[in-house]
Amino acid sequence: LGLAEWRLGHLEAAREAFERGGQPAMVTRMEEALAGAASASPAELPPELAAAEPEAQPEPSARPAPPAPGQRAEGATERSSADEAPRTPITHRLFSVPPVVRRPRREGGVFARPTAEDEAAHVATTAQATAAQATAAPAGTARASEAPAVPSRNAAAAHTAVTSPGAYAAPGSKGPAPVAAAVPLDALVAGALVAPPPGATFGVAPTGELVVQSTGPTWLRYAPLSALAGELRIEPLPRAPGTPGGDAPLGGEDAVMRWAGPLYALFDVLPERRFQVLDLAGATLYLRETALFGFGEGVRHESATLPLDEEPVDVVKLSGEGPVVLQLASALFALPVSAGEPLMVQPDRVLGWSGRLFPAPRRGTAPYGATAPRLAFRGEGAVLVGAPSESK
Repeated sequence: LGLAEWRLGHLEAAREAFERGGQPAMVTRMEEALAGAASASPAELPPELAAAEPEAQPEPSARPAPPAPGQRAEGATERSSADEAPRTPITHRLFSVPPVVRRPRREGGVFARPTAEDEAAHVATTAQATAAQATAAPAGTARASEAPAVPSRNAAAAHTAVTSPGAYAAPGSKGPAPVAAAVPLDALVAGALVAPPPGATFGVAPTGELVVQSTGPTWLRYAPLSALAGELRIEPLPRAPGTPGGDAPLGGEDAVMRWAGPLYALFDVLPERRFQVLDLAGATLYLRETALFGFGEGVRHESATLPLDEEPVDVVKLSGEGPVVLQLASALFALPVSAGEPLMVQPDRVLGWSGRLFPAPRRGTAPYGATAPRLAFRGEGAVLVGAPSESK
C-alpha cells in the first residue's frame, strides 16, 4: 500500500502505510521526501522491496509537484475518479508467488497440448522463482521454503522421485511410512510351525485347534481330524473290558480310539466348542464321557454308569500321571465342597468332580422341593460345572 501511495504522489499516506507495515527505512525516505531533501523514484527501491514492486500503472497526464514540508500533496484530501487511475490491489503482491508460464495457443484461442520442452521449461522456471524468493523475501514475511508449495503439473512424478523405493510418504508427513518387507521363506515357516510345548503330548493353538505329537500310543476321538503325519492305525477303546457290556466303545458313536504312535496330528475345533488340556499329576478325575476328548500315556481309565439324574449317566474315572483333553462348550467352573457342608447342584450342569466326593440324588421338600438342585455332593473335593449342553 505504501508503494502505491508513493507512486501516486501521496507521500504522507505512503509514510503512514510504511510505518504501519514496519518499514523504518521507507518511513525515513518518505519523511525526507516530505521535507524536500530528496525525492526517490521507483527505480531506487531497496533490493528487499524490488521483488514485490507492483506492475506499472498508466502515468497520469500531470503529476503534482512534491508538497512543502508539513503540507499534503495537492488533491490528497479530495480525489476524483478522473484524476486517479484504477488501482490494482497489491496486498498479495507483497508475498512471493512464482510466475505463471504461459502455454502456446492455437488459432481460436485454444491451448495447445504442452510438449516435453514446455514441461521442462515450466519446472525449471518454477524452481528458479522459488530459489529467488528464498533469498529475496522481505523481513517479517514467510520465505518460499516455508510457504506451501505451488502444485506442479508433474507433482506425481516429482513425488516419486524424492521418495525412496519401496516407501510412500504421505502428504504432510515427516518421512516415508514403513512398508512391510518380504519375509524369507525359512523364517516364515519357522514362525508358523505348530507343535505342543517341549515334552508335552497335547497343545492348543492360538486359533483353538488341538495339536498332538507323541512317540507312543494316544487315546483320542477320531473327529474332527484335520491333518495327520504318517500311517493311520486306530482301534476303538472298550469302556470296561471283561465286564458285562464292557466291550462297547468308550464315548459312544464317536468313540475314543487308540492311535498307534508315533503320531503328529491336527484336530479342528468344532463350532461353539473349545479344547482344554489338563494334567492329572496323580489326582483322580470323574468325568462325563461326553466331555472327554482323549488322554495320553500314563492315564488309567474305568467306566461306570451312575444315577446322577433321572436318566443314568456314563462316567469315566481317570487317574495316574498324564494329560487329559476336554472338549467344552463354555468356561469351566470349579465349586469347592467341604466336609459337613454338602453342595447341591443341578445334575445337567455337572461335568465331573475330583477328590473324595459322593454324589447322591436329593429329593426336595415343600415349599421349594420343585426348584431346588436335585444332586448333592458330600465329602471333600471340587465339582466341575459347565453349560447344560455339555452334559447331554
